[in-house]
Amino acid sequence: MSNEELLSLFRSVIKEELVPIREEIRGVKTELQAEMKDVKSELQAEMKSFKSELQTEIKGVKSETKDNRSQMNFRFDTLEMKTSHIETKLAYVEHDVAAIKATVDHMSGEVPQDVMGMLKQMNSKLDDKDSDVQALNKRLFRVESTLERVTTVNK
Repeated sequence: MSNEELLSLFRSVIKEELVPIREEIRGVKTELQAEMKDVKSELQAEMKSFKSELQTEIKGVKSETKDNRSQMNFRFDTLEMKTSHIETKLAYVEHDVAAIKATVDHMSGEVPQDVMGMLKQMNSKLDDKDSDVQALNKRLFRVESTLERVTTVNK
């Protein structure tokens, strides 16, 4: 047998041997493609489920965020209102303190003068009364002296 014949024979044997292998490879390929389709379908289903869960979760977070924002706005509004009320009260207190201070300043300036005026008037009245008392004492002394003389002369 010549080399060509051997080569031809070898090729035909290989072709015959390759046919079942090719068929087996095609079967495996078909199975793999089917499995890949199944896996792809499962992945797509999982992805849809995950996407749905994620969207639901995002909606929940958005809702919570909206509620929190609403609560925060309400609290800030309340805080601003209270702050405004406190500022108004503080303005009244500052006004009252200023009025009290002005009164105290006025009193501290005038009260000593008023007290001094009262004390001078009292001193003047005391002087008047003192001179009246002295006059009465002199008269009483004269009356007592006269009474003493009269009682000693009659004894």
